[in-house]
Parts: sequence; structure tokens; C-alpha cells
Amino acid sequence: MTHEQMMEKSWNFINELGITENRKKYNSNPANYFLVKDVYQVRNAYYQDLENGIKIIEEDVTRFLERHGIKWE
Repeated sequence: MTHEQMMEKSWNFINELGITENRKKYNSNPANYFLVKDVYQVRNAYYQDLENGIKIIEEDVTRFLERHGIKWE
């Protein structure tokens, strides 16, 4: 997979699961979002998992965030 493809997959992961660093967006409907301090930290973690061949599909988002030490609400 190319760098561009992995970046696209990383951003799709973030968007599809409702991961945001925007508190106003989160507060508008907290049931639909995961609030994180730095969305780029999530992107980098997902990208790293892709590089290392880790099967992310089998893991829910909260376990993914916790495994990478990403604090969320």
C-alpha cells in the first residue's frame, strides 16, 4: 500500500467513526462522536498499525484508542 493510500485509509477511519478534536461538534451530539485532544495522533496511530500489518478491523474504536494511549471522551 502506498503512503497516499494509507493516509486516505487513516482519514477515512477517523471520519467514519466520528473521531474529532472539535469540542463544539462533540457537544452537539456526543453519542455520535469520540472527542480526542489531537486527531493527528489518531491518524498517526492508525497509519502505524497499517504499516505494521495490525488487523484493526477486529478491534473496536475504544480499544484502538486505549491501546495507543489516546485519551478520549
